Amino acid sequence: RALGLWVLLCVPIVVGFAGCDEYRYEITMRRNADGSVVRELQYSVVDQSGGKPKATATPDHLIAMYGGESVEATVHKFSKSFRDLLPADVAMENSTNFGAVASSTSPLGTVFVYRERAPGPTQPWRMLAAFDRAVQTTISAWLAYAANTPELTAQPELLPALEALLRGPIHDDAMDFILIQWTEFQIEDRREPRGADSAGAGESELEGRTAIFLRERGYLDDSTLSIMGTQQLLLAAFEGLLRRIHVELGGDPSGPLAPSLARLLNSEEMSAAFDQGLCAIGLTPEQFSESMSAEAGLSPMADSVRMTVRWLDLPQPITTNGKWDDAAHELRWETTGSGGPALAEVLFATWALPDEAEQRRLFGQVVLGENLWRYNDWYRELPPDARVEWDAFVGGFSPSQNATARLEEFISRHEKQEAPGIGSSTLSTGAEIVREAISKLNSSK
Repeated sequence: RALGLWVLLCVPIVVGFAGCDEYRYEITMRRNADGSVVRELQYSVVDQSGGKPKATATPDHLIAMYGGESVEATVHKFSKSFRDLLPADVAMENSTNFGAVASSTSPLGTVFVYRERAPGPTQPWRMLAAFDRAVQTTISAWLAYAANTPELTAQPELLPALEALLRGPIHDDAMDFILIQWTEFQIEDRREPRGADSAGAGESELEGRTAIFLRERGYLDDSTLSIMGTQQLLLAAFEGLLRRIHVELGGDPSGPLAPSLARLLNSEEMSAAFDQGLCAIGLTPEQFSESMSAEAGLSPMADSVRMTVRWLDLPQPITTNGKWDDAAHELRWETTGSGGPALAEVLFATWALPDEAEQRRLFGQVVLGENLWRYNDWYRELPPDARVEWDAFVGGFSPSQNATARLEEFISRHEKQEAPGIGSSTLSTGAEIVREAISKLNSSK
């Protein structure tokens, strides 16, 4: 368990979460011509301790969503077509995935969008509220412990001052620290340590932020700021916290800590003291840990979930956070979650699927590719009467015409006109998108 007030409050943020089994969901998707999606899922369970697949029963939620399965050894296989919303078929503790696909279509092509959230925490406010309750409970436990120490038994008038310190600035510092750590945790794994040597002894952004926060708030001094390692920094900060309490209760700033505080520098003594305080307020250590985990939506002993997603039979996307494999002609993501505090990962991709035959018929070449999304976004918002006028105008193009001159004449005419109900610049905006695309193509030749 925790090694002090700071560590007690921050271990769920700083350390990882580990479980026993890894639940694997391997998802492959293809887009149908009608915009629906074929989703194929392979489900299996692997014992993390030995790395071997396990024979498991089929989860009820997968049968309910897919209606049937095929089983090969320890792998359960499912397949079904979906439109718009994708199934919540990847489960982890109290969380599931959520995904959707959407298309934006015009006569010049289709823009196809995929977005999916992996399982994981999705309510940061609940986490932070639970951490605040945990901080308050922790403070109550330490106050209950302190009330029974010889120092405060002999001088009970000091207890209000201690409570004011803990529930005031110490509570606020703890919550600031947790929020900073939690925020940094969301992006820490995307950064490389700076100045790391061959042994990997580089300082991370999280460690540097932790050190400067603790120094700024007075829990570290010049002699301890140089400590490397988050855990060591927290232990040094805990000693700085005890020194601050010692001074608040009238102790000599440069003298030894009071015995009831000094004993807390020993991790076993500190743990026993905290357990004693919890007992005094009616909680066991197990109840405290379980309550904090449940309320925050965290599960320190949760099993791991690995979600792999592949898109096949589509061109390279124009935007994505997945990995494009040009040789395999596939887009891929792999996420892993285990009930920890990191926000659920989000997968996204956007494809431009121009109607090449239609564009060549009109312009002699494909002019709207990557920029098709701009055109389709604009086209979708056109009122019906404006769309009729625009479709008639575009339908009159042919490769033998000077498309740029025709578009510029259209832009000039519509910018000067007042078009009741749609705004004089609406149609000219679409013409400008096409004109810019043609100009860009011609300049690259």
